[in-house]
Amino acid sequence: MEFVSEQSIFSREAREEREDNIGSLFLWSVVIVVLLGLNAFSWIFCMYVFGNPEVPFNYQLLTKLDKLDPIAGFDPVTAPRGKFNAAKNLYLEYYDYSPEKLNPINGILKRLYLKNYLERDDVTFVSGSFKVESARELQPDDVFPHGVAVRLQAEEFPAAHVDFVLPSPPGEVIPDEHFRVGDIVQIQESATCAAVIHVQRLEDDNICFTAVPLVKKSDFKTPAGTSLVVEPPERLNLDTGRWPISNGPELVASPVEVPEAAAEGENETDKDAGEEADEKKETSKEDA
Repeated sequence: MEFVSEQSIFSREAREEREDNIGSLFLWSVVIVVLLGLNAFSWIFCMYVFGNPEVPFNYQLLTKLDKLDPIAGFDPVTAPRGKFNAAKNLYLEYYDYSPEKLNPINGILKRLYLKNYLERDDVTFVSGSFKVESARELQPDDVFPHGVAVRLQAEEFPAAHVDFVLPSPPGEVIPDEHFRVGDIVQIQESATCAAVIHVQRLEDDNICFTAVPLVKKSDFKTPAGTSLVVEPPERLNLDTGRWPISNGPELVASPVEVPEAAAEGENETDKDAGEEADEKKETSKEDA
């Protein structure tokens, strides 16, 4: 008859040692799985942050870490290439888009702008003749912290508006007179390269396009005869979420013009109705 010795695999010490090894192996497996998960998360997170700088949190993180190139100021020769569109053409292109469908499009437009349109030749530019609706000096809490924002209305197509943002360097003095209501502004093509970075639907089927010049200028002439220094800012305040910029969060719609024929028809109808009412009054008096 054999007795179980202390060296046998069936002894208590051997069983406890084997259980300790299994427990250590399980713990190491958990640690490895956690490390693999953290590695995958960090990789996905970095891809998301670097791939979507238009998200306010990502933009703040990238700028604090100096991992995002500053917004570049170009000249007419080095500016990225793209298509120059009249306001009417842009309006027809985006007319069928709902606000929900415009959200991802606006994200892409801002992303390309923040990345300086790196290796892009399909930038969406706006050009043409516009009438000034309003203008205001930008404040430090605006998306662009310094400069002038002008709300323009296309002369040939009043339903199309342009939020024309002219950023200036910090400390630059903005002249008291720059854009007056009713002034005509010509957004030139290659001399300005006004890139669309946001599209917003307004009331009454009006659409507003926020555009920023990619060409920097030291003497941008205003309709009032003054000059502005136009160049991109060092940083933006994307967390404000204030689009369009010129009129803040409130959206202003263009007045709807009533066709002359319709107005004449309404006047004739009102006139006939008034004559019928007078006849009824006379008949009532005679009966009385």
